[in-house]
Amino acid sequence: MCVRTVLDYIKKKSTMKIKLLHKSLWGFMAFSCLYATASETNMTPTYLNHKIVNEAPVAVEATNVMNTTFGAQWTAVAGATAYRLDVSATPFGQSPNETYLFENLPVGNVTYYTVTGLAPATPYYYRVRAVDDEGVSANSNIVGVITTDFTIWNGSEWSDRVPTAGINAIINGLYDNGSQGSFTAKNLTVNNGGSVVVRTGTNMTVVNSVINNSTPNAFIVENNANLLQLAAVNTNSGEIIVKRNAAMRRLDYVYWSSPVVGQNLGLFSPETLSNRFFVIDEAANNFAAVNPALNDFTPAKGFMIRAPNNFPDMPQTFYGSFEGSPNNGTVTIPLTFNGQGYNLIGNPYPSTINASAFLRQNPEINTLYFWTHTAQGSERGANYATVNATGGTSSSMTNPVSETPNGTIQVGQGFVAKVSAPVTAVFANTIRIANNQNQFFRTETAEQNRVWLNLLDENNMYSQALIGYVSDATDGEDSQFDGTVIDASGTQLYTTIGNETPYAIQGKALPFHQTDMVAVGLMTDQVGSYTIALDHFDGIFAEGQDIFLKDNETNVVTNMKTDSYTFISAIGNFPSRFSIQYMNSTLGTTITEEVSNDVIVFAKDSAIEILSAVQPIVKLAVFDLSGRLLYSDNDVNSKTLALKILSPSQSLLLFQITDANGTTVTKKLLF
Repeated sequence: MCVRTVLDYIKKKSTMKIKLLHKSLWGFMAFSCLYATASETNMTPTYLNHKIVNEAPVAVEATNVMNTTFGAQWTAVAGATAYRLDVSATPFGQSPNETYLFENLPVGNVTYYTVTGLAPATPYYYRVRAVDDEGVSANSNIVGVITTDFTIWNGSEWSDRVPTAGINAIINGLYDNGSQGSFTAKNLTVNNGGSVVVRTGTNMTVVNSVINNSTPNAFIVENNANLLQLAAVNTNSGEIIVKRNAAMRRLDYVYWSSPVVGQNLGLFSPETLSNRFFVIDEAANNFAAVNPALNDFTPAKGFMIRAPNNFPDMPQTFYGSFEGSPNNGTVTIPLTFNGQGYNLIGNPYPSTINASAFLRQNPEINTLYFWTHTAQGSERGANYATVNATGGTSSSMTNPVSETPNGTIQVGQGFVAKVSAPVTAVFANTIRIANNQNQFFRTETAEQNRVWLNLLDENNMYSQALIGYVSDATDGEDSQFDGTVIDASGTQLYTTIGNETPYAIQGKALPFHQTDMVAVGLMTDQVGSYTIALDHFDGIFAEGQDIFLKDNETNVVTNMKTDSYTFISAIGNFPSRFSIQYMNSTLGTTITEEVSNDVIVFAKDSAIEILSAVQPIVKLAVFDLSGRLLYSDNDVNSKTLALKILSPSQSLLLFQITDANGTTVTKKLLF
């Protein structure tokens, strides 16, 4: 273009001047070419009387504006062979702060171009220039456009991309995440005609608000599904349904907590007798009845509710359904210490929460207790699983044996929190997790070296005790690492810390030392034969460290990794009966067992009972103090024997008992 422009100019001059001008015009021509090239690059071209100079395109309003794209469009320019497009995230002319996404982008000979790679809900600006073989026009006018922040589900497809954390989801048709898939949305709105089902085993995440403009059954969170939210403030509106199932039988109780606001107690379980709805009266350390017709669930508060009165004696599923606006954000509840500090609270969210995170967020809470409603008619404390920062123990008196807590507090789950002073419990979205395992929880710490011990007999597991060498624990009493048994009665195995207070969980300081010993106590409410067995272990104990149980009454030491220990116990509380140690105190020598301590004779219901913990009894002879033989049996062959042939006379009797090894012991009994 530069050469032809110059030559056209020369032709208008006389030939006399051609030679004179030739040399100077070539210099002018070179300058003009350089100037034009620089001008085109800077999108401010200046040309000599060219037809395109005064004919810039006209940019018009963008179309097809989406979350990450829009359609830029402009009018055609006669003679143009191509167009070049600028797109910026800041207004043009703000150099050096202009933020170009595309600068001088060749888009071809078109009047429409789809701009991609944008951010949702963000303002952009564009302009265009026309191009032909001879140059580039001036800039067009500038058009501003803002990308959208929503996508609409019509029942079969999204109007835009699948929602993300920056995109609002609007549901105008049936959305089933079991078939359509789960997503995360900035806000989630369900309009009339639309519905959402969060299926069992799946999760749905919303950054800010859940808005249901339809009926509650248009938004259903199924059992073992989670609706997760991230915003700290609850701005939800409209009601949804959250389902929670529980295995129950007639006369069973479950500790419940509502994931929604506005659910009435009576409507939640209408077949439960109206006098079987309770809260804990912490000051009295007892349960207090509440009127279900006049009371709703309170966020983060726990309620004990009995099974429907028409349930059978065999377990069946109770289909719990909570209806109301979903709880979200920070939820607080005061915990009192007017009695023993046991407060009934619960998970306030339509999603599971992490137990360790809850305890870390609430360091004033000592221990959590979960009612497993498994064994009816057992002692008050026998059905509680216990959890703190050291770990968790399964409940006692359960058959089948209940699971050890696995790290989560499920949707709808109420539980008891133990405190030593008045505090406020805080629940926050940061402790919510996507867990669909339908079970309580096991805690987690930076380092864990733990041992779980079970106390059982032939028919029952009575209790579980946990000893853990974990980060941040000490050998003294730690509020979050040492958990007392919730009810010191019945038959239980426990540990102690310098006194006779029974602990279900005891945290110990790191580093671990092989010379350490832990006192293990026993309480029983019936004479009998019991067994202590290792349930499971982790950390260094899974890497070869031995675990020994010493019976301090008999001096018998048992390697718990290879054997369980069976013994006889009378009724009572024996806080120093056993100890756990990590080195064999016998130093490899053979232990002589005190056989007499493995056999017990006692009176029960006007009869005499004899129990042997280890060997079967083969012979029995009963004498009075004069040496007169009152009874004999040379073919017993049993570990248990009941004598009903002797009448009580408040006389001292001697029992000569021979076991299968031929060892004979003598026992005395006033009968």
